[in-house]
Amino acid sequence: MKKIVSLIMAVIMIAGICTTGASAVSDIHLDIGEAVIYKDDRKVSGIDAYLDGFGEIRVSDESDICTIFADELDGVVRLPLTTLIVTGWADYYGYAWSQSGNTLYIYTGTLDLIEGDELIYNPDSSGPADPTTNGKVYVNGIYRSNLSGVTTYGGEAFISSYATLKAIFPTEAAKVNTSAYMPTSSLRMWATQYKYSMVVSDNRVYLNNDGKTPIEMTLDGVLIDFPDQQPFVVAPGRTMIPIATFSENLGFKVTWEGKVSATSTYDRVKMEYNGKTLYLWIGSNQYWIGGKYYTMDVAPYVTNGRTMVPVYFIAEALGYTVKWDPSTQPSTVRVTSK
Repeated sequence: MKKIVSLIMAVIMIAGICTTGASAVSDIHLDIGEAVIYKDDRKVSGIDAYLDGFGEIRVSDESDICTIFADELDGVVRLPLTTLIVTGWADYYGYAWSQSGNTLYIYTGTLDLIEGDELIYNPDSSGPADPTTNGKVYVNGIYRSNLSGVTTYGGEAFISSYATLKAIFPTEAAKVNTSAYMPTSSLRMWATQYKYSMVVSDNRVYLNNDGKTPIEMTLDGVLIDFPDQQPFVVAPGRTMIPIATFSENLGFKVTWEGKVSATSTYDRVKMEYNGKTLYLWIGSNQYWIGGKYYTMDVAPYVTNGRTMVPVYFIAEALGYTVKWDPSTQPSTVRVTSK
């Protein structure tokens, strides 16, 4: 009896939403321009669609979702009204879609889309590159190695299940009422809802709510893959990197020597390669190379089990040049041989 009553109440709620347009969702409205939506062979009219500050196409309220997906709502039992991002609903109802600026094309299977005399989608063309199904996710600079079911393509990321969502956001996702459905597979929607910034670079997804900027590093043009802890910036604008991974890419051997005597104040780290030896001390801004001491403005320290050092001083001491490129997303530190 309780199930029947619950079902009746759900149907009544849906009917009320789709006829009155009352908003039950608290969504972020960053309206930066009007958007246009095509569904199969028609332009959807009578809706208020816009492009937001994250590049997502949204609508103003649930009545617009009901207009776009009127056919799908005919037999729906419940409507998980958690987002006004249109692509999330397209994913939910099993549609393919493509977005060009402020225009969204939602289509079934391999249907050709025509706008006037222009072919918008042609399944016989080479089309875009295949989606990358082994997406890597980094949350606040830490690689989540326990994840599967993350897909990246077109500068966006998508997840396949509630289990993946919970693995990425264990604290926040625990507040989701049910795992029986995924209202949207758009990871950006969830990041926005949980107040994380999100940057996608190829198959890598960087999520941050700690105020830090995601950073990637290249060595002579080749991306360095840090296995767990990622680089980050600290005052006064220094990029801190895990010394072990960086040194291994340079060909250096790194040895954690700890306190080398009973009177030692600091743990010592030794780097050596091809006749070069560099010493640095955890918590001290001094380092030693070539028989001389030099000073860094940020002392090395340990976080998440990794020794972090300012890349500029270490790379320069070892004969490399360092350039910071903030124009990329994420920002890039380029280390090159002199």
